[in-house]
Amino acid sequence: MSFSERVRKSLVFKSTDVEEIIDMYWHRRLAAIGTALILDTGLRPDHITWTSLAVGWAASAAFAATLFSGQLPEIVGYPLAAGLLLGSVVLDCMDGQLARAKGGGTRMGRILDGAVDGFVLVPFYVLMGVDIQNRFGWAFFALAVVAGLSTFMRTTVYDRVKAFYLGHTLPSAEADGVETMAEVMAHYEEIKRSGTLWEKVLMSMYVDGQLRYGRIFSGRSEDAKIKDVTPESVASYRKRFGFSMRLMTFMGLGTHMFFMYIAVFLMPWWSWATVATQMVFAGLGIPLLVFAIIRAKALAQT
Repeated sequence: MSFSERVRKSLVFKSTDVEEIIDMYWHRRLAAIGTALILDTGLRPDHITWTSLAVGWAASAAFAATLFSGQLPEIVGYPLAAGLLLGSVVLDCMDGQLARAKGGGTRMGRILDGAVDGFVLVPFYVLMGVDIQNRFGWAFFALAVVAGLSTFMRTTVYDRVKAFYLGHTLPSAEADGVETMAEVMAHYEEIKRSGTLWEKVLMSMYVDGQLRYGRIFSGRSEDAKIKDVTPESVASYRKRFGFSMRLMTFMGLGTHMFFMYIAVFLMPWWSWATVATQMVFAGLGIPLLVFAIIRAKALAQT
């Protein structure tokens, strides 16, 4: 298999209806090149996930070294932090692409991937907030807090509505969150009996945190997997909800990360870049979140 063929094999989408545009045309295409390079090695998706975490924390370290200690000049430190955050996002895409290229992902792989996303995002975002407070005062820091909370809500709701959409159009996509609550709880009980401590922590975070939180905004529907899917029902569902789903893809984590690393990259030349990003997150993101919450119940229960 040629390298270009390995790249094409690595660029696998479950459904373009639920893919974020910035992921589909930027992050995942970069990730496909990296995946092609390691496809025939012994590296596993979880190796890539942990590398993504390390690179994400390196991004925060570069940000902190620029912000607090002055060890890195702004002209170097902020673009370096932005580049490392981009690298973490690309690696975050690579783990899923590697799993699919090798035959499919798992629920635990998806949960680990989601946990690592949070472990990368939170410290970097906190540093952005501290920098905003130092530069512009508490009023703009409050804006960052509101934007950050809305970002958490948007990405969580997006994950749930994406699962519901795939459940009506691609119900076999278990590694993308298409599952019934009974399946999840059966897996949770199995992990409690024979899983490692780390697996128990991850499943607890998923069941007691993300799933139950997501249900608040989806009409308390539990099950994303729909058994009786036909070509006619898929076409009808896509016709009814396809545009809404495409609009809601802008709530995904990849899109938020894109705005963040672009803003941090621009900081040496435009100090208001991160504030502008918070305005986008709050000013455009909150109305989109409201729209998603309104549509979520219909998406889940149709």
